[in-house]
Amino acid sequence: MKHTEQQAIVITEEYKKQYSNLENTPMRAHYNESFDVVGNKAWIVTGEFELFGDLKEFFYVISDETGEIEYTFNEHGTKNPHLWNEDIGNSI
Repeated sequence: MKHTEQQAIVITEEYKKQYSNLENTPMRAHYNESFDVVGNKAWIVTGEFELFGDLKEFFYVISDETGEIEYTFNEHGTKNPHLWNEDIGNSI
């Protein structure tokens, strides 16, 4: 393991600064030894936000090998939804 849980959360916070439509708060991270990332080991950071009174989750997948976010997904499994929203001018 090259990174810690706290480092994974910091990486996520830095990534979020690039996208104004990411309004969740990274709450926790867990280490996964077999995931679809460079090096196969990943940190999955869970961000939480409230929508219409319900708590929702958003996930950041960080390669432990590179220390970079490879992709994100929402609770429906949609990959990188914030990038799609940015591409169309946040009209959704």
